[in-house]
Amino acid sequence: MKNDKLMKLHTWIIFGVALLFTGIAFLVMFFMSTGNIKAKQDAINKQKDDLKATPKTKGEIAMLEEQRGKLETQRGVLWLDNYERQAEAKVFDWPPSADRNFNALGTNPKLKFGDPILVNESELAPQTLLKAFDEGYKRMARDIAPARFTSGDWKSTLRYVSNWGTRTTVEVPWMWMALEDYWVQRAILLPIKQFIDDASLFADVTPKPEKGVEDNPLNRTFRNRAWELKLEVGDPQGKPTIRGSLRNLSPRLRTLGVEKQMAVKIWFKDRLNEEPDFLLMVRGENVGGSGLIDIPPESVKNVAELNKFFRVQQLFDEATVPVRLINTLELNMLDHKNRAATLEMAAHIQKWVDENAAVATPAASEPTGGMSSPSGMPTGLSGGLGGASGDPGSVPGAKSGSWQTVLQGNKARYVKRTTDVRRMPIAISVVVETDAANELLVAFANSPLRYQITQTLWQRYNGTLPGVASRTSLTLPTTSGLGGMPSSPGGMGPGGDGGDDGPMGSRPGGAGMPPSAGMPPPGAAGSGLTATVGINPLPSEANAGLSELAIYGVLSLYEKADKPPEAAAATPTTEGTAPTPSAPALASPPAPATAPDQPNPAPTPPTAPPAEPKK
Repeated sequence: MKNDKLMKLHTWIIFGVALLFTGIAFLVMFFMSTGNIKAKQDAINKQKDDLKATPKTKGEIAMLEEQRGKLETQRGVLWLDNYERQAEAKVFDWPPSADRNFNALGTNPKLKFGDPILVNESELAPQTLLKAFDEGYKRMARDIAPARFTSGDWKSTLRYVSNWGTRTTVEVPWMWMALEDYWVQRAILLPIKQFIDDASLFADVTPKPEKGVEDNPLNRTFRNRAWELKLEVGDPQGKPTIRGSLRNLSPRLRTLGVEKQMAVKIWFKDRLNEEPDFLLMVRGENVGGSGLIDIPPESVKNVAELNKFFRVQQLFDEATVPVRLINTLELNMLDHKNRAATLEMAAHIQKWVDENAAVATPAASEPTGGMSSPSGMPTGLSGGLGGASGDPGSVPGAKSGSWQTVLQGNKARYVKRTTDVRRMPIAISVVVETDAANELLVAFANSPLRYQITQTLWQRYNGTLPGVASRTSLTLPTTSGLGGMPSSPGGMGPGGDGGDDGPMGSRPGGAGMPPSAGMPPPGAAGSGLTATVGINPLPSEANAGLSELAIYGVLSLYEKADKPPEAAAATPTTEGTAPTPSAPALASPPAPATAPDQPNPAPTPPTAPPAEPKK
């Protein structure tokens, strides 16, 4: 009986024993497999490490050296191309001086930024530098006339050394920094000057005549960004007269000028570097949107040849220039995104600081959140560009004073410095006609000095423009020399530099504006200008349609590249000593801007891209 029960259960007994041994076998195989996998992985890792330590073959080494040479050659090509483009702008000339030795230093082709200089006492004497830079900054202000600085004086806006001390000779490293401040501020004002010049030109838009109708070169239609001007010369061989009409192209009211008159310069021959042949005065009341005024016939005298209109240009004044005011210009000013970046010093200044560690230098001022605003707007724009909304950057050091406070206090100034280039963050705030803001951004983006815009802010201008000196007449002299009109091609009136030139608008003698070294006007300008002393407010229409525009960006200053590209890549440098090819700093797109009367929308981006270096 018991055997029968065992026979019935033996199947389950055998199944349980088999299951036990199967589990044991599985566990044994699992642990054995895991050990084998780890051993194989260790072997693979060892082979990788062995491969890393294996010396390259001669062929591999030659290929790598060839690649490095090509990269160095391309780096040299880009460096040389950017430096030559920078040199063509002629912004980096030394300020004019009566001292021959000082001028000779500025024309030395072998001299590079930061190089030591063996000088005589007169070359870098405090008075020599003071007079040279003062004249240079005055010319800079006259170049952008009739655009003005907020207080009417460049000294309130630009950074400069007003006191070089009593030493016999200024130390060379700090003279270089003063030169750089001078160069950089000229470079930032250059796009404004070019924009004003371009905006003043009238383009010929005369439609082609119908078939069989003869084209009359003395009956033309011209346009600039604000006006359409139709001109016709009658009886060119007898007693010629000129007449026409002027139409406002914008939908808003426009003023003709400070004295309710617009001056238009006309050339009838190809001699752009000389004074215009005729100065046409358009007089009348303010012109409404799309409004039209007639220009009565006016006799054309002292013009030998009347064959065609070769060039027509508006002569801006303080009420019509598209860039009305330069509110502030700040060097080493960071935008919002990069406000925490640590600024670097120039190589020769870093060396000076290391050698003179015991010399006390002025400490950088603490961030203040921006300076006060002259127009009552938030400090994020007009006064110091930094502050309330976004609080971009802070301004270390001083803008004027002794060389210690201005130059030593601003010695850290670059977001990136390599052997090729120094990149300085800069911000500028201007009062500009709202419909011209994008065109101004395009002018900055297309600057030959590679000013990369990183952030823009703008809002409506609610302030009142400062008044100007009254003028009694504006006429073209009958002699060949046109006399007292300042020779800025796009502007009429004073340069707003104040100083020794007397009250604004009343320069004695009417000698005109001398051309600035390195920033020559594309064509001579002007007429005789008779002025009377007295400040009159601008027409209320001159304050309409204006915005305050703040532009943050990085200016690239390329070191002198006097070696051909082949020489730059002749001998590959050892690892760790080869300069790293520079990449554009702050390459992020501009931060969103705040449009006038709107909380968030960004302004329309510039329609033209910045010029890129050759590749």
